Amino acid sequence: MDRISQLRLENTKLRDKVNDLEQKIISIVGLIELFPSGIEGKKEALNEKISSVINSTASSLKIITPKIGPFYYEDILNVANRGIPV
Repeated sequence: MDRISQLRLENTKLRDKVNDLEQKIISIVGLIELFPSGIEGKKEALNEKISSVINSTASSLKIITPKIGPFYYEDILNVANRGIPV
């Protein structure tokens, strides 16, 4: 019984550490903004690739950003309308 209690305590500590690290990552990610200049003749290539990833989502879509640009708004709305959690 004593070993089981130790394992539960260790599991709780590890879970707390993971939650703390997740919060740190979320706070760091929110500080990043991308400004792709694009390639001549393919200025929207990055946007199209990101749009493709959003639209190919089958189970859930997790977005970590303080802002969503108009380019992705329709894609995210379509994913939500398909019943996929966003």
